[in-house]
Amino acid sequence: MSQGSEKIRDLPLEDLKLHPEIITDLFSGDEDVSVFLQKRGDTIRFAASRTYSKKATRILEEARAEYEAKKQQGYSHEDAVEDFERLHRELARRTDES
Repeated sequence: MSQGSEKIRDLPLEDLKLHPEIITDLFSGDEDVSVFLQKRGDTIRFAASRTYSKKATRILEEARAEYEAKKQQGYSHEDAVEDFERLHRELARRTDES
């Protein structure tokens, strides 16, 4: 499974002992998550990131590969933003028609 962006936090071990919900709350939502924990001396470093299904990961990888191929042919970031905005408007229009 692929991961999204993650925010790394450091926390004193004593704080974690007093407030274990800091970690357990990472699992309380409906989304699938991956959690990284590391102990360094008296500090706990942790991060959580959303995980995606194999299908979503495959779609993202295909989109990245297609973008890289287009970029090699001169497709710019601005072109990608314009395409995204156009598709967003089209999806909004289709949703409104439903």
